[in-house]
Amino acid sequence: METIISLALLLVFATAAFGQPKEMSIKKFYLIIIIFSGCKKENKQDLTTIKVVESITNLAVRGATVALFKCDYGCPFGANILFKGDTDENGTCQVAAESYNDASSVVNVVKIKYWPFLVKKSTTLSITPEGWLQLRIHKVGNYPVGSKLLLNLFDQSERSDLTQYNTAADGLILVKAFGGQQNKINWQVVDVNFNLLNNGTLNGLQIPRFDTLKNITLNY
Repeated sequence: METIISLALLLVFATAAFGQPKEMSIKKFYLIIIIFSGCKKENKQDLTTIKVVESITNLAVRGATVALFKCDYGCPFGANILFKGDTDENGTCQVAAESYNDASSVVNVVKIKYWPFLVKKSTTLSITPEGWLQLRIHKVGNYPVGSKLLLNLFDQSERSDLTQYNTAADGLILVKAFGGQQNKINWQVVDVNFNLLNNGTLNGLQIPRFDTLKNITLNY
């Protein structure tokens, strides 16, 4: 059926261009057929849509840089970049399905003011916004010289980040935290050999997105 329709269209075109078929030269008619037969629609590349959202809120993240790459043998000569691009206003970008479906390909997503955690390859990628905690640390115990205060910060999915401070004096410190959700701090005081001297937990810290929670005190 498609062949018949195509020939019919060719005949209409030829008639409009050169008059009735009997008035056309055979060479002109075959030339038209060759030209039209060479015009084929290119097959569109199959694409996979990747969406980047914030953890907890599931808000779409615009302007996040998504990279899809392969890293063979430890990447001695650098990664083989299959795709790199930014998400649109809907938090999405499109990559070649062949590259995405390659079992050896790895995905990464980064954006300023978001935690640079590694993510598992998926069509929906979740990243965590930064927030800050202004924490007043107040020593109430007597600890040996050189002791350290260790702060292990957890988000709601129990991912953590460890920081340490000198216990020699009280002070006001700024701790990078997980924004838009409740955080928890497990703290420890250790001596120079990392023997445990004291420990505790600070719960219910609601850290704002891209902002600072203030007026929190940790007595250790």
